[in-house]
Amino acid sequence: MSNLPTNIGKDILFYSHLGLGDNISCNGIAHYLAERYKKNIFVASKEKNYKSLSFLYKDFPNISIIPVTNDPHEEQREIIKIAEKHNLYLIRTFIRSMKDPWDVDFYNILDIDYNIKFDYCRLPSISNKKEIISKVLKKNKIKEGEDFAFVHQDKSRGFTFEYKTDLPVVFNELDLNVFEMSCILTRAAELHMMGSSLICIAELLKLPTNKQKAFFYNIRSNDGETININNKKNWKYYV
Repeated sequence: MSNLPTNIGKDILFYSHLGLGDNISCNGIAHYLAERYKKNIFVASKEKNYKSLSFLYKDFPNISIIPVTNDPHEEQREIIKIAEKHNLYLIRTFIRSMKDPWDVDFYNILDIDYNIKFDYCRLPSISNKKEIISKVLKKNKIKEGEDFAFVHQDKSRGFTFEYKTDLPVVFNELDLNVFEMSCILTRAAELHMMGSSLICIAELLKLPTNKQKAFFYNIRSNDGETININNKKNWKYYV
């Protein structure tokens, strides 16, 4: 499928790449489809990401998550069966190559404007934002109002890097989901991050602000290319 139809007479199953970061970056497309067609939107998700994506759309009853297998070799077959069984109109998009910006293919394939990513993006409300920040600061012995650096690594998967900062450090909080971590991203004076779903959220939040310093560590790529998120000019890059 290369373009969207003028009208759709049934509810929609939206299928993009099923990495968590891909799903997050396609958030604007899901909301755009819901508004354009006035239909219920069902977003395909790997089972392992179901809880996170349900949180992403928790404020929008017209957008729901359908979990599918974590096996990338079986997901397409399963999604087609779901669409047929529930009489859903399947809209699929994907990435042909990591262009600049990295996810522009999602939009080009559907023949829609890339700005939809930001114009239609709706991140979930965080009702306990102040409590989250206070708890994280207290845990890391950081005073209210004191600057700190946020460092995102994943030691369990071997994704670590050497960083330099004079500020106290907050690492990824495993008891918070990636959207709750947005409270920490916006509060940090420095961001030290690798390619991940969290940097996809930072991109949607248009971070870094002009008051933040941002450092990207390309430890998950073997091709040596620089970061190609939308606002990469605002990040200092480290191989």
